[in-house]
Amino acid sequence: MIEIEKDGNIFPFSKGILARSILPTGLSTDIIYNIADQVEDDFRSARKAVPSSEIHSRVIDILHNRGLKIEKGRYRISHKIAQIDKPVAILIGGTAGVGKSAITAELARRLGIERVIATDEIREVMRYMLPKDLLPTLHQSSFDAADVIIDSDIQENILVGFTRQARLVNRGVHAYLKRSEKEGLKTIFNGVHLVPGMLGIDDEASSMMLFHYMLTLDDEQEHKRRFHSRAKGSYRKAARYIEKIERIREIQKYCEKKIENTKVKKIENVSINRTVTEIIDHLILNLKDKAVNE
Repeated sequence: MIEIEKDGNIFPFSKGILARSILPTGLSTDIIYNIADQVEDDFRSARKAVPSSEIHSRVIDILHNRGLKIEKGRYRISHKIAQIDKPVAILIGGTAGVGKSAITAELARRLGIERVIATDEIREVMRYMLPKDLLPTLHQSSFDAADVIIDSDIQENILVGFTRQARLVNRGVHAYLKRSEKEGLKTIFNGVHLVPGMLGIDDEASSMMLFHYMLTLDDEQEHKRRFHSRAKGSYRKAARYIEKIERIREIQKYCEKKIENTKVKKIENVSINRTVTEIIDHLILNLKDKAVNE
């Protein structure tokens, strides 16, 4: 059995753990496990515990020998990022149906981040605490919040209702962010309520490293198709969302405009792999100097 030495402790070698550390490269699962198998074969005859740094160096050598220059760079920096002893928050915004949940799940898998919080979960808790007659917009879907505003101009109220709800939910998001900062956690948040410039945390003195991404879909027909795809195996029926597609896309336009003069990065979410890779590359680029200095 191969044993690994890290920080003075001895652990059994795990291909699963090694494979997870290679995920940020964006390589396919088959290639990743092929690399893990090669590393296992290389150290199978070791008579004493192998330093974890040697495992890391061997992976870099394999990537280099296979001509995977970009993937090697991602692996080296992502390994150092994992060692950063600072709280990190990744925010994935975007309106209903653009693919926030799928991107969040894959991003969490590749980065090994276990703490994931959806703003809809925060809203659900707030609903129990705050009665409907007190804050009616909180008790509606983001695109239906306008229905409880008594006014003749429903088109304008789409954004009035949405922003009222978003500002309320962001109070809860803000609290979670401060808690994550206090505990030094790495967390991914996702939800339609993560409107650029609305969190109110950017200007605060904070030790947290915060990254905000806004997912969009330019093609309305593709947007409708996504609702059909996510409806499979779910109680969320596509027809309800497609019926309100104009409202949903009006909210998207609003959020896109709010990106101006912020550090939020807009990403057209045409595919899971492309979007997740773009986010990881952006994180690596911005955390590179910090990671190298750690």
